[in-house]
Amino acid sequence: MDINTLIICALVLLALDVCDYLTMAKPPISAAARIIGERVRECRNNAGLNQEQLAEAAGVHWTFVSQVERGLRNINLHNLLKFADGLGVNPAKLVDGLRPPSEPD
Repeated sequence: MDINTLIICALVLLALDVCDYLTMAKPPISAAARIIGERVRECRNNAGLNQEQLAEAAGVHWTFVSQVERGLRNINLHNLLKFADGLGVNPAKLVDGLRPPSEPD
């Protein structure tokens, strides 16, 4: 094998590793973020909306909707209200029963 072939093989393997890393499922950032995301997805599905439609109704980008639904992004109060409005639900439906994480001693 010549040097050019070796370099090409190394670059292909590196590209495959990068793709694996980028597509690897990431865990939710917190239990609360996961629960809110699940509730947003459930309400969105009940409303018959896809992520793009909810994003348009809430005035956010569809990738933000996706990240919130997967628990990968914290949602601030302003966006929580926009999501609830876009979903046609009371904001309490998205946060009811949530508790802050316990503080370490």
